[in-house]
Amino acid sequence: MDGVSFTDILLHKFPKMVSKLFITSSSHQSKYFREFKEVGAKRFINKPINEEYFKHFIIPEVNKILLNEAKNLSNPI
Repeated sequence: MDGVSFTDILLHKFPKMVSKLFITSSSHQSKYFREFKEVGAKRFINKPINEEYFKHFIIPEVNKILLNEAKNLSNPI
């Protein structure tokens, strides 16, 4: 199974995962990213991962996810 197929299955079974999923790839082909977008992926990171990019983009995104999860735990529906 390739990454696109896995992502498609994951997001259909667990749609809330879309906000937590980061796709990493060394492929810089727009076709490849388009396929992931078509199955619902939203966040992409090119490899090799640049340390500065990681610090300024990925860490804040992960912190947002954690904050949202904490809010959901304290305010269950």
